Amino acid sequence: MYLKKSSLLQIFLFLMSPILGLASSTLYVLNKKLNVFVISASLALILCYFPLMYDVSHSFYEYYDNLSNGIDSQLHIINIIANYFKNNLNLDYFYTVFFVCFISLFLWFSVYKNIVVKVQSRQLFVSLFLIFIFALSYKEVMDINRTFFSFTVAMYAIYSREKSKFEFNRVAYVFLMIISVTIHPSAIVLLLCYILGLNTVLSRNKIVIAAFVAVMLGLSVGYLLQTVVRYVPPSPVYNYLVSEKWGLVSSVEIGHALLWTLQISIVMTLLLIVSTQRVISNLSATFFYMAIFFLVMFKFRIFGERYFIAIILFIPFVLDNEYKLRNQVRILVFLMFAKFFVYNIYLFGYIFTPKYSYVIKSQIIREELIVKPFILPTTALVLFNQYGYSDELIKNNSTRRE
Repeated sequence: MYLKKSSLLQIFLFLMSPILGLASSTLYVLNKKLNVFVISASLALILCYFPLMYDVSHSFYEYYDNLSNGIDSQLHIINIIANYFKNNLNLDYFYTVFFVCFISLFLWFSVYKNIVVKVQSRQLFVSLFLIFIFALSYKEVMDINRTFFSFTVAMYAIYSREKSKFEFNRVAYVFLMIISVTIHPSAIVLLLCYILGLNTVLSRNKIVIAAFVAVMLGLSVGYLLQTVVRYVPPSPVYNYLVSEKWGLVSSVEIGHALLWTLQISIVMTLLLIVSTQRVISNLSATFFYMAIFFLVMFKFRIFGERYFIAIILFIPFVLDNEYKLRNQVRILVFLMFAKFFVYNIYLFGYIFTPKYSYVIKSQIIREELIVKPFILPTTALVLFNQYGYSDELIKNNSTRRE
């Protein structure tokens, strides 16, 4: 086995700088020579120097409490990995964050490369790449990293089970799905959607009717919830249904309306693609069930946020069958760009402004870290304990979320 010159050049540039690695990988897309390792590692390393957000900070303090005080808490799998790295290899928390981010992106772009392997048109090759790039948002990849990691593993397992040139070992599929659910239990819904997809015969009429009913249920879910919630015993799930912080959105603001409009537009476009397929595959049927579930739950803060990630990660299930429909691919490029803009600029662009002091108070520290990927070599950037978000830096300069 040998590396092509294009891959060697991309790796060399990545070792010099993640910015050069990302730029070279993106340019080599034009020649259909994308190196999945380089683009994934480059993006992951750059993102690890972006401003720290609440969920990662909260997870850090759970990990830190367990290390320093021996607090008996039930750590999730990412913090278990982080504890192992710290106790056995003396690696700070952000090495685990980088590892999780890199694996997630690697699986994502691996599926992209598998989809486009037979694509002849350079324009279509690039258009599909734009869909995969614009589908990503900083908050989803880095801040909600456990959910994103879990769903990416599930997506890769299901896709490989259905599309591998060689028979994807059932043991490997089961193993990956167990890992996915272990990382985050909400991946059970993705597994159920796949099981339903294996045992369903869909038609265009069924898809249209189901989508219409799901949207109506989603819009009227507040009234329905008030009717049944008194029969639901208090539990963690109860909070995700009715609490103002985590559950149903009761007061609709412009941001919510814009976000929901965008999300539903993306889901409906993908369902349209599914409905026009001559033969609806298991993967498309899996996406159909995920879409219906999301349309019913989109007004819930946590459920809507998390399972829209699944919708985005399931896009390859649809494109792999219908990427030849160029007009629909163009529409998806536009919608993914709109998602990229809304998520990374309109909703969460404030984290890159001087006003964002909710986690790391010091503007100087935040700005110094953001520019480091542009001025330091990769060999320095991977030393998070010296140049990045070290345990000591987070502990001494961040606000703890209670």
